[in-house]
Amino acid sequence: MALNSVITNAGAMVALQSLNKTNDMMDTTQKRISTGYRVSDAKDDGAAFAVAQKVRGDVAGLTSANEQLGGAKGLLDTTLAGLNKVSTTMSELKGVMVKLADNKVTGEERAGYVAQFDKLTASVNNYVSDATYNGKTLLVTPKDADGATIAKPDTTALTAAKAAMDEAGLALPDLDTPFDPSATLPTLAEYMADPDNALDNFTAAAAAYTGTGADSVGDEAKVADYAAAAETYFLAAASASTASAAYDAAMTSSNINVVRNEKATSYSIDAVDMSTLKITKPAAEAGGEITAEQWATALNGGPGATPTTGSFAAAEKSVSEALVQFGNDSRAIDGQISFNKDRLDAMESGLGALIDADLAKESARMQSLTIRQQLGTTSLSTANQSPSALLSLFR
Repeated sequence: MALNSVITNAGAMVALQSLNKTNDMMDTTQKRISTGYRVSDAKDDGAAFAVAQKVRGDVAGLTSANEQLGGAKGLLDTTLAGLNKVSTTMSELKGVMVKLADNKVTGEERAGYVAQFDKLTASVNNYVSDATYNGKTLLVTPKDADGATIAKPDTTALTAAKAAMDEAGLALPDLDTPFDPSATLPTLAEYMADPDNALDNFTAAAAAYTGTGADSVGDEAKVADYAAAAETYFLAAASASTASAAYDAAMTSSNINVVRNEKATSYSIDAVDMSTLKITKPAAEAGGEITAEQWATALNGGPGATPTTGSFAAAEKSVSEALVQFGNDSRAIDGQISFNKDRLDAMESGLGALIDADLAKESARMQSLTIRQQLGTTSLSTANQSPSALLSLFR
């Protein structure tokens, strides 16, 4: 290549290439300084940008989940506040009911305690009904699809039927004939699957039983009694099972489900039937007042191991269980919120390390590139002037 040419200026070409590179580097540095990101779009670093977008999505999802958990925490705190007031009021109620269960309390004194009982139970009902947050509550009245209230199933009849069946079973004679209850009596599941026919083999075997010995007639009567008691039990068990299924379905539909993470995994908070938290006032006898014995039964819940629904003992047990349940739920929600915040901090820290620009470094680089840009401009200007020196050869 000719060293002296007005057609090709090699020096200018080199200077221009160097200046273009410097300008490109200056544009990149200015972009990093203005946006704060080392990777602000896919052109900067496609792989890093894709990872950053995924992490940003997770951060947005986790932030949204924490907002929803905050709503659930508000609902739980409101419910616990109501239950704490209920628990405190029930302590006063117990003292009043103990006095009413005393035969020595009569006349105006008894009337005063009855009025106090009415006021306190009204307060309990109000605390339960008012424990709402943003239109939602965890103390519910279970209802079916048509909006009809479903009461908690009463197992009194089932318990009595089972006790009667067991008692009749203990009275059975030594059966050395084809009638064998353990072989012919169906399970409850089998009975529920075919209630019209499941007892056929059992009742047929019982009817065909023929006693032996001197007390054959008595033995046959005992078998017949057992068969009748078993049939009564299965009818009661089927009815209770159906009622329980409907009640459980209604309660399940009342549960609160809240997302707890960016994958929309839910945390379920079980609702409580508000009717189990309320105390039923004993009914006065015809033409009279509520007796001390009735108040004692209302206080203790009857002679059975399980307190009668509506009694103070049953309500006190339900309130205690609800406090434990919602207290555990509240701690779980608090723990999840705290964990999500820690995850958010970690994710944002990792995201920053991946795509954030080091502004101190970029500032130093910009000053260097500014000097290089000035030098490159001067170099290009000088190289562009070199062909004009050839004119002197033609003068």
